[in-house]
Amino acid sequence: MNDIRNNIDEWRRSKDREVLDMGITTNDYFSLQSLGLSKASARKYMYELADKGFLQITDHVGRSNVYDLAKSEVESINYDLKHIDDSTYENICYEIGEWVVDIMKEDKFVEGLSIMNFDSTVKKPTWIDKKL
Repeated sequence: MNDIRNNIDEWRRSKDREVLDMGITTNDYFSLQSLGLSKASARKYMYELADKGFLQITDHVGRSNVYDLAKSEVESINYDLKHIDDSTYENICYEIGEWVVDIMKEDKFVEGLSIMNFDSTVKKPTWIDKKL
């Protein structure tokens, strides 16, 4: 699953594979993966990941299912902003721009700092006091 999570965006940008706009077939995964899985193992794992809800079938190409990350899986991908690696910075730079990476690298983390902490001289937003 981590191999797919970490590489599917890069695989999508591959210009020679139209299917990747919708997801990835087992055959595509087998040819792109770097884990050394056999074709049978790749097929079995893709099926199991879909069965467990990590992947979803988005389309069919011939007799092959096209798999993509399940919506719940996409929502659960969360960058650990305290420990961003260079490849993540490169992705952000590619997608948004270098200026965002510059701002992110200037940011400092303060333990316990929260948007919910207000100075006594600052008026709290009205939505803080409202109860739903």
